[in-house]
Amino acid sequence: MKLVEFLNKEYLDNPYVLAQCSDELIFSKLNDCKDILKEKENKYLDIRIFNQDYEYRLFRPDFSSEAKYIEHIDDKDKEENVDYYDEFQFLDIDETYHKDNKGRVKSTGGGFYPLPCEGDISDLGLKIRNYVSYYKETGQAYVSDFRILAIEKYKEEK
Repeated sequence: MKLVEFLNKEYLDNPYVLAQCSDELIFSKLNDCKDILKEKENKYLDIRIFNQDYEYRLFRPDFSSEAKYIEHIDDKDKEENVDYYDEFQFLDIDETYHKDNKGRVKSTGGGFYPLPCEGDISDLGLKIRNYVSYYKETGQAYVSDFRILAIEKYKEEK
């Protein structure tokens, strides 16, 4: 699948995009960065378009390889009895530094990265779904893939 075709698919609810390119990391809402992404045909390695219910991913291990397309859709995964577990991963944010005029936050190590959310950024993280597969020889489980479900504040489980 070509990048333009991937970006022009019909997506519901203006999903998030996490794009790893050779010249920048893009983390935004799709409608806010679609034109920028269309110019990244020769620079992207991994683009994830996602919301709570689905993820569509276009990726390649290096620039000379053909892109691969994967989709994870919750309803489809439930029908196919896919094994998974969810977890919360805190974002590395220096909370003494407020977002700059480019919408970036500062990590505790000093680097900057974009964060597509407004308001209080304390205790903010990514809700991740890890997909589990099993080795045929031993039956041992391993995480074979993951997807981001949401950017949200940490909620303590009760």
